Amino acid sequence: AYTYLVNVLTFLVLGSVALTRGGVFRRQAALLVVAGVAPMAAGVLGVWGAFGTAFVDYTPITFAGTSLVLGWVVFRYRLFDLSPVARDVVFANLSDGVVVVRPDRRIVDVNGPARALFPSATVGSRIDDAFEDAPGVVEAVDGGGADGEGRSRASEAVSETRVTVDRGGDPRILTVTPHDITAGEGRQSAGGGTVLLFRDVTARETLQRRYRALIEKSPNVIAVCGTDGLVRYVSPSVERLLGHSPAEVEGRPAIDFVHPDDRETSQRALERAFQTCEPQTVDHRLLHVNGNWRQFETTVEGLFEETNEVVITATDVTESRRYEQRLQVLNRVLRHDLKNDANVIGGYAGLLRDHVDEEGEEYLDIVDRKVQTLTHLSDQAREIDVALHNDAGRATIDLAELLPRLCAALESAFPHADVSVSV
Repeated sequence: AYTYLVNVLTFLVLGSVALTRGGVFRRQAALLVVAGVAPMAAGVLGVWGAFGTAFVDYTPITFAGTSLVLGWVVFRYRLFDLSPVARDVVFANLSDGVVVVRPDRRIVDVNGPARALFPSATVGSRIDDAFEDAPGVVEAVDGGGADGEGRSRASEAVSETRVTVDRGGDPRILTVTPHDITAGEGRQSAGGGTVLLFRDVTARETLQRRYRALIEKSPNVIAVCGTDGLVRYVSPSVERLLGHSPAEVEGRPAIDFVHPDDRETSQRALERAFQTCEPQTVDHRLLHVNGNWRQFETTVEGLFEETNEVVITATDVTESRRYEQRLQVLNRVLRHDLKNDANVIGGYAGLLRDHVDEEGEEYLDIVDRKVQTLTHLSDQAREIDVALHNDAGRATIDLAELLPRLCAALESAFPHADVSVSV
């Protein structure tokens, strides 16, 4: 009687699995029920005399037939290796932590990475004790479960919970994603429970914080713009440089902040940045919140091909341009005064030639050479200024015309030196 009772209970469990599970597990359980019930039923019917002679046990004979069914289950549906081996391999190779929690809030399974993160998360312990220093994990479990219509959270969008765990002065940032254990098609399984997936995102978060700090502390305005021309992101420095808050800029066309006379050039640079991989540079004026226009040097470069976005890096050069203009004015004034005074000195030296002897002529020659040197320096300063501020770019220079001038200048500055040129 005891043996039959144990068999009946076993068949009830297998029958429950066959009814609640799906796929290969349902077929495994159903065939095991058939292979077990058939010998027991044949034995009972034989003892009762259902096959003619009473008290004949047909169980061994039936086992011979059902052994074929058991062999089919073992080899066709991989009874002993499909689930256990797959589970062991997956758990052994997962870099993320996994904890399985029953509806009564007790842990029934935990893998190695999860134990390393939470040493107190042992099988049989309650989640309130296992995650005492990370209450966000408990909240993630409590936030799950089936809704009023019997649908589990697995059928809905699963949200991540971010928690921080301090292990010996080494804080780790984790994301916790709860998944309800379902029986397929969004229905909760008979046993229920929750699988918690822990992912260590410390390195990613640290890198993101560094990039975020670099962007937020950058002296330039950094923005991201889409193909529609709208600003999708702008760094906080826009408020310091232009007076606009990021919320006022994001969602608006980037071209709205460009001076009307510079919009055509800026629009072409933006379009070329989307069409090519080359960074585009443009010099234009941007609107300040006080109504003034600030001069910016802006670089537009593609971000990622799959996102169809460009990064705009704008550098405020208003003050540097003003400083350059002041230097240009000062340079012109100095060159004018220097050349004018040199001409005055040369004129008076010429007048003195009628009032000096031969020895004085030698000194006047030195004065004339120095006047020529100063005049030449003034001309060179003008040429350098023109070259530095010339927008024409590179130009071809005829060395045959330039070299004689350089030689004459050297001979004037160093009269006792020998100058030779080879081209």
